[in-house]
Amino acid sequence: LQEQAINNTAEKYLAPENCISLNVPAVNNPIWGNMSPTIRSQEVKFQRIFKPLAAGITAVARNVDGVEMREELQDTLALLCNTLFTWNLENFIVIQTLRSERNFVACS
Repeated sequence: LQEQAINNTAEKYLAPENCISLNVPAVNNPIWGNMSPTIRSQEVKFQRIFKPLAAGITAVARNVDGVEMREELQDTLALLCNTLFTWNLENFIVIQTLRSERNFVACS
């Protein structure tokens, strides 16, 4: 799919407000300003990959009757959600590490 088609489709399936784990977090401005251009570029690429993943999870979840969900669909949603959650957590850890290293250098 072309990027515009992906974006248009993803916009139809934004995560509900009570599912913040399905949102791809943005890096806040002070941290973003201290990141190297290479790391920023990588972050933007990851966000482009995971935004449609989060939208796809939301689309599937909206079409599931929680009472009669087949085991395969439960497994699919669990694996996809875990992938997104794990990436968000790992990304947070990397950003915190970079932030700590920058502050350490600035304070030395």
